[in-house]
Amino acid sequence: MITHFSWKWNEKRWEAVRKRGEIRWVLFRGVLGYGGTLFLFNLLFDIADHKQLWPSTAFGAVFWIIAGAFFGDWTWNSSERRFLRDRARRAVANDR
Repeated sequence: MITHFSWKWNEKRWEAVRKRGEIRWVLFRGVLGYGGTLFLFNLLFDIADHKQLWPSTAFGAVFWIIAGAFFGDWTWNSSERRFLRDRARRAVANDR
């Protein structure tokens, strides 16, 4: 049984992601990865419930695109803060 989830911060990988840019991160990880996936799940549930698809689909597409953009921006900023914090801590430790 797993009692502890360990996620190791990979600084070198984040450096590579940073080079590709924030817009790419937000678009692929946020809008498509998060928003697109949840939009598809929402659409599948609407189809299963036999709801009228047009208003729900249009609203869902707009909502999940915006939610995905916010999610992508939030994850970028939190990862960037962590990267900068860890780099500053390492610089201080190297100065000692």
